[in-house]
Order: sequence, then structure tokens, then C-alpha cells
Amino acid sequence: MWHALSNAARAASEAGAHERSKVLWLLADATSMRLTSESANQPFSAMSVFGDKRTTLPEDFTDADIDFFHDVVPLVTNSRLQARLADLVWLRKHSPRVPDMAVAAIDAYRLLPLELHSWLRDGRESWSRALHLSRNLRATAGTRFDDMESAMRAALDNSTRVDRFFPRQLADVMQKFGLERRDRTGVATKLEDLGKQADDEGDLEGARTFYSAAASWYGRAGDKVGAARTTFNESECWVRQAQARAEGAQSSQIVATSFYENAIQTLRTIGRAQRAALSVDERIEELRMSLAEAGEKSLEEMGMISTPGVNIDELVSAARRDVSGKPVLEALANFCAFYEGANVARAREEALEKLRNFPLQALMSSTLMSADGRVIAKRPAMSLNAQMTDTDEEAIWASMVQDHMLTVQLLVQGQVAPAWHVLVLEHRLVEEEFMQLARNASIVPKDRARLVGKGLYAGYDGDFVTAVHILVPQLENLVRHHLKAGGAITSHLDNTGVVTENGLSTLMELPLAIQVFGEGVCFEIKALFCSPHGPNLRNNLAHGLLDDDACTSVPGVYAWWFMFRLVFTNFWNRHHQSLASAKAQQEQSEQAEDERPADPDAG
Repeated sequence: MWHALSNAARAASEAGAHERSKVLWLLADATSMRLTSESANQPFSAMSVFGDKRTTLPEDFTDADIDFFHDVVPLVTNSRLQARLADLVWLRKHSPRVPDMAVAAIDAYRLLPLELHSWLRDGRESWSRALHLSRNLRATAGTRFDDMESAMRAALDNSTRVDRFFPRQLADVMQKFGLERRDRTGVATKLEDLGKQADDEGDLEGARTFYSAAASWYGRAGDKVGAARTTFNESECWVRQAQARAEGAQSSQIVATSFYENAIQTLRTIGRAQRAALSVDERIEELRMSLAEAGEKSLEEMGMISTPGVNIDELVSAARRDVSGKPVLEALANFCAFYEGANVARAREEALEKLRNFPLQALMSSTLMSADGRVIAKRPAMSLNAQMTDTDEEAIWASMVQDHMLTVQLLVQGQVAPAWHVLVLEHRLVEEEFMQLARNASIVPKDRARLVGKGLYAGYDGDFVTAVHILVPQLENLVRHHLKAGGAITSHLDNTGVVTENGLSTLMELPLAIQVFGEGVCFEIKALFCSPHGPNLRNNLAHGLLDDDACTSVPGVYAWWFMFRLVFTNFWNRHHQSLASAKAQQEQSEQAEDERPADPDAG
């Protein structure tokens, strides 16, 4: 609508129809905003944000504009546009309040049919907003909230496995707004039945989605047995996917490893009281052996992809081309492929060579100060002896971190930021999709998928303040989770018997960290989040030292992109391999069909 209305506004202006142009621009501005159903009081966000500039928000409209919208709401026949205008009037017109506009918005929002196609366009946000408004209006909304509850339950009951994620997302919205409290078990049973149907037909991904949703509803209903059963079934879907990828014609041990990790993490969410009946602990041990075997074999599949260096103008143009006009998954995969990760050995050699080539710089110590004048780090002088001392190693480390931050600056300004602007203009992704991404990435702990998804979405939506404040603590939890799973002790017992969890800096010094995450990832985590020679995001965040500028700076943006790359790459390796396998199997089937001899008795 925004494209159509803005084009019509320009045409009217060029034709000299200025009043018509004004009206069309007002409607275009009204349709340019994104509906975000998470907030009852701030449901609309700007379409684009560029530094200190942004597109339209509700507060940009004048009182006269709002009065105009109020007058034309009854004349608008398009339900989406009518809902948008009525909602804006309800948000902005306070004297006097106009509850009839909120009611009109509710009625227009819920005209969108509860079916897959409409739900994908904007049905999820529209119905969620209608529920928000109805709940806030209470008696003024009449029976609308109950009517919507009945309609959503009927849509869920009538849904089939073919609808895939529609019934799952519908159930998520119902759960969010506390619908069907009297029959949560009935909703859970419906979702479990959909999971069984998908499971029987070999749709393991669809089955996992339904089993996971059913487990959540059983849990809210207080049925721990049902929750454990469906969680176990979800894990077994991961296992069968892992086995298929490890043993199939288009095998990939890397993908199988990811599946096994997800299976184990899913089983660990089952409560102790339910584990014995399902032999969960024994199953975890079996899967750990399968995981170790797949992990060892996956080393043979690994390779490296690199790109030549270019000047900053070419870099920006290339980054935009890499993501522009592509399907969303391919665009996001390219978005994550701008940087192959730190090569620690090469970074150390380059830092050492620089220090040796500039001996005056190496022989003098340096002091790093914060913006408020505090000394936050000191780099000692190097001895330049053949045998490295501890202070030499500290100086080399400081230089490596500083060099890495130059790389980060070039990467963010030359590639990440330009490509991100293209992505948000071309792909309207919502928060739930980032949560689903986190759920399907084995690197994300299962109980933190929602938080991680929220943080990733916040950064994609341009809210790097929220992204940094969510993702930095979740990175520490992710590191602790996987180190614990590998057998590391991540806590400290003091002399009074009190056990405290170690912070990220301490965790990254554990020898197991490199084995679990790899040398490059460990270096980046320490350089970006833990080192005072870098932005030190984890410690500055923990002590409340990060302001808005720090969160939206190059390190803040890179911190979001680092986490997004960590999660998406983990997901994409499996997804990409699965698509390649399916395509190969289809081609083999078609080739076999073409080579089948003709029946001589056929008519």
C-alpha cells in the first residue's frame, strides 16, 4: 500500500493536484509504519532508521491529520487500511478519547481470515493487535475478545498438518494472550495429533514443531507426563534426522552433529521426575556417543572460503549486491558470510611483525583510558628478546585486539551496515521468525531460544540498545551451557561454602573453551566482550557503563551481527545441506523414471 499510495501522491503532485497529493501522502505515511504486536501502547515502528533519521511514526502526524483520519475511517472499504487509520486515531486522539475508533480497528483487524496465506501476510500481527485492544477496552469491546478466542480455537481445530506452521503460530498467539485456559489439554492434544500425522508422513521438521508446541501447552495445563512425552518425541525426530543425514547418499556429518546436539538439549529439558519412565538419562548417553562419532567424522568435511580485499566503495557496493533481490534465507546466508572469522595464528604473527617493525612503539608502554578519564588498560613494553616473556605476550595480545577492532570497523561500515539496510527494506521479518531460528539452532540452549530470538530481532529492527542488553548476557549463558555440557566446572566454591558462577572472562580461559567453540570464536569473544583493550562489552554492560551511543556504535552493531552469525550459520549449515540432499534425491528419482523401459503391452 505504501508503494502504491506514495507513487500516486507523486503523480498527483506532478499533475498539479496538490490537495489530492496531500491526502495520498498522508495515507502513504500512515501505511509506511510496521505493526508490531508486542506493545499495546507503541504498536507501530518506523519502516527504516538511518542514524538520526527515520521514517514516519504516529507522533509525526498533526492534530489536523488525525482529525482527517477520524473523518474518513467510515468511508474506507479496505479492512487493512481502515484498521490502520482507526488505530492511529485511537492512539493519538486523547481529548476527547474515541473508543469507537478502537472498536472499529478491532473489527477491521479481525476481518482478516484465519488461514495460512493471510496469516503470513499480516494476519498474526493484526489479530494480536485486535486482542490487545479488546483486552484493554474491557467492557467497551463487548464480546469481541471472547469471539476472537472462539474463532481462533475453531481455526486451530480445523487446521491440518498441511498448514505446517500456521496452527503452531496460532497456538503461540493463543498462549501469549491466555486464551483457552479452561481447555489447555485440548489444545495440546490437537497439536500432538498434528505432530503424529507429520511424523507418520515423514515430515520430521513439521512433527518437531508440533511436538514442541504440544509440550508447552501440556506444561501449562499441569500435565507433566504429556509434556515429557511430547518433548521426548520431539527429540526422537531430531535423532532420526541425524541418522538420515549421517547415513544417506548425500551424507553430512556436520549436519548430523547439529541434529544430535538438538536432540540431547531437548531431552535435558525433561524434568527429573519424568526421566525414569522414558529412560531419558540412558538415551542421552547413547546420543552423546553418536554425537562424538559424528563430530569426529565431520572434521573431514570442513573447508575454507575466502574473498579478495577491495576498497571501501567497492566493498559497500558488493555487500549490497550480495543481499539484494535474493530469497530471504540466501540473503541472510550471504549477510553472514562477509567475514570468515579470526585467524588467530595469522593475527598474532601480524601483530608481532608490526611491533618488531616499529621498535619505538614496541619499547614504550601505552595506557588506554575511557571516555570519562579512567585508566582501563595498560599495554606493557616489549623486550624484543628471542624468548617471549609474559609481558611480551600481553603486549602482543593487546595489539591483536586493537588490530581486530580495525577489522571490525571496516567490516561494519563497509559491509554489515550497508547490507543490513538493504535487508530490512526488502524483507519484512518478524520477531517470531527469529525465535524460530534460535529454536532450530543447536548452539542456542533450548530454554533461551525466545530471549535470543528477541535480541536478534531487536538488532534486525534497528534497536541495538535492546539487542546488546539481551544478547550479551545470553552469549555468556550460551558459553556456560556448552562448557558444562562438555564437563567443565563453571562455578567457584569459596571458603564459606557459597557457590558462585564464573563470569564470561573466566569461562573463556578454560582449556575446554577452544575445543568447544574453536580458536577463532574464542578470540573474538574475548576481544569484543572481555578485553579492556577492546570494547569490553560484557563487563561494561554488567556495570551499567554502556550508554545509547556505545550500544549503537560499531562494536555494538558487530556484537549483534556476531551473535546472529553464530546462530544463523549453525542453522544454515543444516538447512542448506538438507535442501541439497532433497534436490539430489528428486533428481535421482526423475532420472530413474526417465530410464524406466516402456511397457510393450501399453495401449
